[in-house]
Amino acid sequence: MRRTTELARPDKAWAEPERPTVFLSYSHQDETWKERVSRQLRVVGELEVWDDRRIAVGTDWYPEIEGAIERAQVAVLLISDAFLTSKFILGVEVPRLLQRRQTDGLTVLPVIVRPCAWQTVDWLAKIQCFPKDGRALALYRRKADADEQLAALTLKVRESLRGTLSPRRSY
Repeated sequence: MRRTTELARPDKAWAEPERPTVFLSYSHQDETWKERVSRQLRVVGELEVWDDRRIAVGTDWYPEIEGAIERAQVAVLLISDAFLTSKFILGVEVPRLLQRRQTDGLTVLPVIVRPCAWQTVDWLAKIQCFPKDGRALALYRRKADADEQLAALTLKVRESLRGTLSPRRSY
């Protein structure tokens, strides 16, 4: 007689908790900065760092972006002239993120990555930007100085998610 073992599906109570989502809003012209920010955020672990490059081929991209915005606990906006002139970012992403900021307490962290006249944009001028004094990351002469700022940003994201992150496992 042959014995079969059926694997039980874990009960929802035992399922791993969803990881907090950090939504990255950026212009594709700032892809390099997006990668640098994303790498720093992944140091924290236990985060879903979401950007539109995660959308699978053949998938309807608009609902994917909407879903990621709705799941987000933190939104990091990579500010540059390209960001501030993107019709999609300014017409779709920013209004929804600002609405969630107002109604749901979404943490919105604008990060000035390249010099631009961001102070002239009403909605942006009202929000405390990063780095300190709104100095663009691209202006740091040494890569290590910009990386130090990105590490500090990561700590700010982590702090805003306090209570929702699991402690890092040590191996």
